Amino acid sequence: KIYDIDPDTFEVMDARVYFSTSPSPPSPSSLTSFTFFLANISAPNFQSTPPQWELLYSARTTYGPLVTPPLPASAPLDAAFWHNLTEVFAADADAFALFNTFISRGGDVTACDDACRATTVCDMRALRAENNCVSAAFAALRYERVVIMRSVG
Repeated sequence: KIYDIDPDTFEVMDARVYFSTSPSPPSPSSLTSFTFFLANISAPNFQSTPPQWELLYSARTTYGPLVTPPLPASAPLDAAFWHNLTEVFAADADAFALFNTFISRGGDVTACDDACRATTVCDMRALRAENNCVSAAFAALRYERVVIMRSVG
């Protein structure tokens, strides 16, 4: 991933994910921002050619038009933007399917039904262990195990 950061406000203006058909990333001295490298080891030229970096997606270009109102070019990808995007993902199965495809970064895409989508969106919103999206049945089972462990120990 390459993050475009506003030099005055330090806000994230875009996040772009690249992939390569070769395992060799550019030298660290040539990088100006944090970058995630992905090598396609199944490519026939994996070991024999220099890397060819290709844009997988831009968060601004891909997700900006999905929120209401669409993200202006001057607006950052801030917490409000990401929250509004989770609203889109919760309501629009096609938008979530696009996210689900990109989250695999070019690998095998795991199918995700409505329950999976709801849990994924909930987890995206929580983002902290103490706010995770544990179901009531799981929480009750966990509580039972804790009570049993306390009474035994």
